[in-house]
Amino acid sequence: MVTSLYSLFTLWVKFTRNPGAFVGHAIPGAGWVLLASGVSIILFRSIQSYNEAVKPQDRL
Repeated sequence: MVTSLYSLFTLWVKFTRNPGAFVGHAIPGAGWVLLASGVSIILFRSIQSYNEAVKPQDRL
């Protein structure tokens, strides 16, 4: 039974099986940093691929 916020937190972290979920639950800001990092990498690579495929005047 959950009796306090601390016990809820430890129960939440305890039942995670992968390290990424553990870090995301233990340090909430780390999850946002990882998400922003992933989105920025995808965006950068997408723009790079687009620019390689189009004419010079159509590049971003």
